[in-house]
Amino acid sequence: MKLLSLLGLLACAVLFQAQGRAQAPSRAPWPAEVVRAIEDVPLQDEGRIKPFLAFARQKLLRISGRSSVALDGGTSVSASEWILDVLFRNEVTRDDRVFLVPSKEVLDAIELPHEGRKMRDRYSYNELAPAVSKLYELTERYIGMSKGGSKNLPLVPGQIVALGNDVWLYQQLGVEFARLARTFPVEDAGLIALFGGKTADAAAVCKHGPELNRRLAKELQTIPDTEATPLRAFLLDVVQSARRGAYGLAIFPPREAKETAWLDASSLLDASVKGDEHAAARAPLLGVLEKFLAGPESVTAADATILTSAIADAAHDRDEAGAVATELTLERGYFLHWIRGLFLIAIALVGFLWWKPQAKWYGRIVYAVTLVPVLLMAAVIVMRCMIRYHDPSTDILAPVTNLYETIPFITVIGAAILLFVEFFSKNRIGLTLAILLGFAGSQLALSYEPLDGGDTLAPLQAVLVSNFWLLTHVQTVTVGYAASLLAALLAHVWIGRRLWLHFQGSRAPSADRFLKSVMRMCYGAVAFGLVFSTVGTILGGIWANYSWGRFWGWDPKENGALMICLWQAMMLHSRMAGFVRHLGFSMLAIILGMITAFSWWHVNQLGVGLHSYGFTDGVLSTLYWFYGIEGGVLLGCLVGKGLAAHSVQQPVHDVGGGEAVVKAQDRVD
Repeated sequence: MKLLSLLGLLACAVLFQAQGRAQAPSRAPWPAEVVRAIEDVPLQDEGRIKPFLAFARQKLLRISGRSSVALDGGTSVSASEWILDVLFRNEVTRDDRVFLVPSKEVLDAIELPHEGRKMRDRYSYNELAPAVSKLYELTERYIGMSKGGSKNLPLVPGQIVALGNDVWLYQQLGVEFARLARTFPVEDAGLIALFGGKTADAAAVCKHGPELNRRLAKELQTIPDTEATPLRAFLLDVVQSARRGAYGLAIFPPREAKETAWLDASSLLDASVKGDEHAAARAPLLGVLEKFLAGPESVTAADATILTSAIADAAHDRDEAGAVATELTLERGYFLHWIRGLFLIAIALVGFLWWKPQAKWYGRIVYAVTLVPVLLMAAVIVMRCMIRYHDPSTDILAPVTNLYETIPFITVIGAAILLFVEFFSKNRIGLTLAILLGFAGSQLALSYEPLDGGDTLAPLQAVLVSNFWLLTHVQTVTVGYAASLLAALLAHVWIGRRLWLHFQGSRAPSADRFLKSVMRMCYGAVAFGLVFSTVGTILGGIWANYSWGRFWGWDPKENGALMICLWQAMMLHSRMAGFVRHLGFSMLAIILGMITAFSWWHVNQLGVGLHSYGFTDGVLSTLYWFYGIEGGVLLGCLVGKGLAAHSVQQPVHDVGGGEAVVKAQDRVD
């Protein structure tokens, strides 16, 4: 998002503050039918057409990291209701604690007192207002230092820029429709006759805009343009008001098919006074918006339906609303929450299956229960594909187009492989791991959206808009990620089982059928992953050569993909040559998981290269925790192996009273 200059930011803040000096209206709730209808309104935001419901949730997630706002008295409002409040009666939202401030260092930098507050806390606009000028000053300074992106900034400056952007967004939305509430004074007798009074609201001006333009053209034929006239003064007032800075909520489709940018209320008013008859015909819709400015008591479901239907029909005429219904289904379905809940139920059910493994009928039930959320997540992927496919700006039909979409895709691929193995093996290993993987994947997907705070369906860069390469390179590499992570997961299971057998006093863990099954699955996952990782990496080079004229550029993402391929090949050769056995192979698989996490997430946080598009606050700290935990597991394995190797040298008494030495492979692997 392009920030305004510091002067523009402060001007917006002054306008916002001036608007808020009026007495705040009561916070009566918006009628449920009105909210439901407005959620269906298509609009253009961040380069694509989306429903108002998606717009509202994305903006609130960006500002607050939540999809609802808690109010005093224990009540809450949805994202749609809160954004409606911000747009049409922002005064009632200024005490809502929605701005997430991640550290006290940010507050110290903007010189805002914070005694008695949490280290990471939410603040209202009124609490931040005394420091807004300082916040904008620092935001502008750090943006200039970042050379084009806040991802290049240190932690605290990056957090200041993020907070500055959030406050700016809130202020811009707050004045979006403010001009519609203004009435323009009319002094000329001809204009009084046209408007039927000495004042004119925005809807009336929009309705008569072409007539005003014709009168101006006629006037210019007889009166020099250097002379002031009542008509010119009136039109100047209208145009200046229409062009006053605001977010620019584009809810009006343009008339011409060749025009891709939708119009906001200001642009519609500006187009009308310039003679656009199509814009003037939309004047009744501005009248409906004026009712929203009067508050929930003034709006009926019929008003909201008129607004929604008019905009939706215009979007359909342009063939730009095909994905809106699908996205509404996706947003209202809360599929990921249901998926996570079903996996939780499956976790509880599979525990009993381990206690009573002979109950085959019960195992089939658990398998079916697990299959449901896997299929639901696959349905989510399909719906996202359809949304992109119907978006005229992309026309892409691919399951993975950004970092977020790798999460459900890897989850579905990994769970499907495990369920396939379970279908034939019936040993409960694949089923249990599919459940755990599904729960972890759904939780990660739910956690990513607040961290990212952006549109996970945002249009792709033009060079990436290619169905063929997105369906080959990206999907193939992502399958390789899934297989590598699956191998790491199986390695943890093997080590956990081995540790449990050790505490059980088993002297021959290598004979355990469970360990053998897990190791076969781990080996197969690595081999499977090597094929897809290698093919995907080569296809990526071909795509790069096709798009940028070079096959390999040592980009961090390319290096990460190569590291995965080389490590997988080394693992397989080491196992076949006998350099490592089961424990060693498991440790190598854990390192493979760390390398995969580095290639999957870490390189996107570096801020360099062609793949620095997925920078997300909070990811780096999570990755460092992951590396630390995995390093601890590896260290524990090395210590355990050393202790076990030492113990095999100690004689033990056999049943006959003699001494014997346990074979090293029975104690170590």
